[in-house]
Amino acid sequence: MIYSKHQILALAPDAETKKNVFNFARARQWAELEGNEHILWGTCKTYRRNFKTWVSLSKLKYKCSCKAKMPCRHALGLLLVYIEQSDVFRVTYDLPEKIAAWQNGTEIVKKETPTDPKKEELSRISRLKAWEKRMESMSAGLDELDTWLHDILRQGLADLQTASPDFWEGISSRMVDTKLGSIARRIRLMPEIIEEQEDWHHLILKQLGEIYLIVKGFRNMENLPDPLQKEMLNLAGVNQKKEGILQQKGILDNWIILGQVRQKIENLESRRTWILGENTKKWAVFLDFTWGQQPFEHNWKTGQIIRSELVYYPSSFPMRALTKATEYLPRDVDQLPAYPNLKACMIAYSKALAANPWLREFPLCIKNVIPLFYKKRIYIQDDQQHIIPIKASETIQWKIMALSGGQHIRIFGEWANEQLKPLSIFVEERLVIL
Repeated sequence: MIYSKHQILALAPDAETKKNVFNFARARQWAELEGNEHILWGTCKTYRRNFKTWVSLSKLKYKCSCKAKMPCRHALGLLLVYIEQSDVFRVTYDLPEKIAAWQNGTEIVKKETPTDPKKEELSRISRLKAWEKRMESMSAGLDELDTWLHDILRQGLADLQTASPDFWEGISSRMVDTKLGSIARRIRLMPEIIEEQEDWHHLILKQLGEIYLIVKGFRNMENLPDPLQKEMLNLAGVNQKKEGILQQKGILDNWIILGQVRQKIENLESRRTWILGENTKKWAVFLDFTWGQQPFEHNWKTGQIIRSELVYYPSSFPMRALTKATEYLPRDVDQLPAYPNLKACMIAYSKALAANPWLREFPLCIKNVIPLFYKKRIYIQDDQQHIIPIKASETIQWKIMALSGGQHIRIFGEWANEQLKPLSIFVEERLVIL
């Protein structure tokens, strides 16, 4: 991975290239800048013509329509923009088909006769070999991950509390190199759990168990039902094209936006937006990414109601979705479907886990609960005296208590790591954002 201007300039193949790099190291020189932590691409504007430039961060390879010796001045300029103005890049994991093929080493020479059966067969064989190559890379990465997991268990969890950042970054980077980006993100979040949670031993062991289940599931892929195979590939980091998802038939409904959760790792920020269908009572989540200070593509706001056709990503328990078209409805939320008690919540969660054992977050909307403090921590309690812990800042905890006033409330949140992160409350016939 590249971290400094000195390292970038050292990549120049000759003195002339190094001299001209700075002519293309300004964001205004680029008509478009897109990518993620693995790959960047952009269109460089010059007086005579524009150049399409691609840079693979994870593999350190380059491609540019200028046809100069690689890495060319445009590629190095793109890298300088990246390290100095990363917020100008639009973050996306939906790579254009040509760029994805180049990144994965599966480029196919343009067909001269698309209808030629022989060429079609060669193309099919080429794609199959590329897929087999990727699966081999992922399998090798999972073998290394298996060893890493066993080493942790042999040494004990206590050492993780004092583990250096390099300990986590080393295995995370290796997961990225072997096309297991989703697992890399899970590992990078573990230090946060250790730092913030008192019972982190239990939660980390649970996370490690889930990751080990991915390793075992991948090795048993051929024997899994088709929905679980799709889930396994998604967990391993195989991205599905938005264009292909949106071609499917969707579900039309009025969708209530009930809350959002944001997470940031270095300069990459993710956002989960939870929504609920008024008529279908179906849950869905929009997952978005952005880099640096770039805004998200959609400005979803909690409390809005949208009229939209939603299409779910294939999964053993479909939750993530895309919207084909959106119309904002000019009215407030006047009702909020909810589970009657915490037992019903846990039954629903158990059924979801049975369908997808790797489910990480689950939406819960519960009515007739009362917030209470116990040993300096806030919980919610239902009419059957069952309680669950709440994960919230001190400010939000007191806001919940104030809105409740000791009375029953209806609360929505995200259930993860055996605690509820509250996102909104329905009180006095209005939705309040937490």
